[in-house]
Amino acid sequence: MSETKGLDRTTDEAALAISAARGGRGTALKVVTANRLGDGVVVYLAADEAADDPWVERLEQARVANGKQESEALLALAEEHVRACRVVTPYLIDVSTGEDGVLMAASCRELMRALGPSVRLDLGKQAEQG
Repeated sequence: MSETKGLDRTTDEAALAISAARGGRGTALKVVTANRLGDGVVVYLAADEAADDPWVERLEQARVANGKQESEALLALAEEHVRACRVVTPYLIDVSTGEDGVLMAASCRELMRALGPSVRLDLGKQAEQG
């Protein structure tokens, strides 16, 4: 289904259609992303719930939600960090796992946010990957 007009956005079918239209290919896997308030860096809610810092800079280290209820719970947790002035504007993004099992952003926009500046490969996270 390539057309999403006229669908009731509250239905699971509509959510999957919208996700697919945005490049998520109907995936139910979600991650919460935000920007750290102190320096503006793109961060993700950490998979390690016991970590000192609940936000990580690497997408591969993010906590993954599978389905609507888990996604809503992660977003609610992120909102607590907004109130504590740690991050701004948290939202859910579609992710998928590659053949190697590593998390990948499902959209070009989020892939670019995860890698950092795209004008110079010697800057940002892509420079750190060697």
